[in-house]
Amino acid sequence: MSGKLIDDEGEVQELTPKDFKNIKPAKGVLPKELLNVFPKTKSQRPDGSRPQ
Repeated sequence: MSGKLIDDEGEVQELTPKDFKNIKPAKGVLPKELLNVFPKTKSQRPDGSRPQ
């Protein structure tokens, strides 16, 4: 798995396997009210597409 992240200074940082392991699900971090704003599954989205 590979990925990139733009830090606060605008620099692109490579994500390591350790970074991915430390990523927490939104459910454990965001308040319930904010989680309810976004559809959870593809079938709950109006056109079935992924959010941008």
